[in-house]
Formats: sequence, C-alpha cells, structure tokens
Amino acid sequence: SSSGLPQHAWPHIRKVIAETSVSHQTKLGWTQQQSEAHNIDLAVTMGKVGHALNQLPQTILIHNEAFISRGALNNILNDPRDPLPVICLKDLLEKGSSS
Repeated sequence: SSSGLPQHAWPHIRKVIAETSVSHQTKLGWTQQQSEAHNIDLAVTMGKVGHALNQLPQTILIHNEAFISRGALNNILNDPRDPLPVICLKDLLEKGSSS
C-alpha cells in the first residue's frame, strides 16, 4: 500500500474504519474518505507509538479510546509474535470498581 503499512495491519484498520465512519459522519460531518484518511493516519501514529514502547522492557500501554479496536492499532508495526500488551482504561476501571 502507499502508506507502507504491513499487510497484517489492514484488517485492524478496516475494522476501525467500519466502527468509526458513522460516528465521524454524524458527529463531525466528515465524508467516508475523510474518515478513512483520519483512521489511516491514526493507525500509523498509534503503530509507531506501540512499536517504540515495545522496545522497552516490561512495558504495557493503557489506552483511552472510545472504540476498543483502536487499541489493536498499537501493534500493527510490531511482530505479531511479540505484541505490546495493550489494556483499555475503561475495562481496567470497570474491573477495579466491581471488585
């Protein structure tokens, strides 16, 4: 692809595009193309952050995204056999309040 992303990244990106396009259109007035471009840019940024953090020992990432599938974007530039542990802040808070 023109963005230089690995093939294994695209299923994650397509899922995020599918989940967010309606929200982007209704809340922001974006076209489908604007939503897709934003999500691809977001994927590249999150992938770079995840890749950099995965170089550090014993690191996890806690994200605060409205769409859970966006957390997977942090691993699109990492070796699928060595992913960065990613936890959703909402899930962490809900589990903490139920104990």
